[in-house]
Amino acid sequence: METKFCPRCRTVKPVGDFYKSRTQSSGYGVYCIQCEREKDREYRKTEKGKARGVRMHQQRKAQNAVRYRARHYVSHAIQKGYLIPAKECRCAVCGNEAEQYHHAEFQLFQDADGFWGWVVGNKTFLATLAYRMSALQSAQRFINENK
Repeated sequence: METKFCPRCRTVKPVGDFYKSRTQSSGYGVYCIQCEREKDREYRKTEKGKARGVRMHQQRKAQNAVRYRARHYVSHAIQKGYLIPAKECRCAVCGNEAEQYHHAEFQLFQDADGFWGWVVGNKTFLATLAYRMSALQSAQRFINENK
């Protein structure tokens, strides 16, 4: 069994306890997985680490803006009683017990008028500021019809 020395915890461990690394000549990272995780935890506690975490969250949110908005609207609709929780429904596409309000066959589109919506199966729902509540009610009716 091949082993490697971790200079941080000063122990010899099997190479399976190290991350793989293309930049190291050995093919494995300098520190063992436990030490890497500890180092990352310590970094995230620093001001620089906290700022990077906020920046990365904002980048993910910007890259997935439609997904974040959809999650917000669905959560709001559930809280207000426009939708029942997904776990109480069956998936309209595959018929299995639903876990979330989306499916792998979910497709996002923007129509000619600039309205965003999604397609599930052969049904289309609009999800704009002006129509979000009526869309959620349409989605609720669709879900209830396909229980």
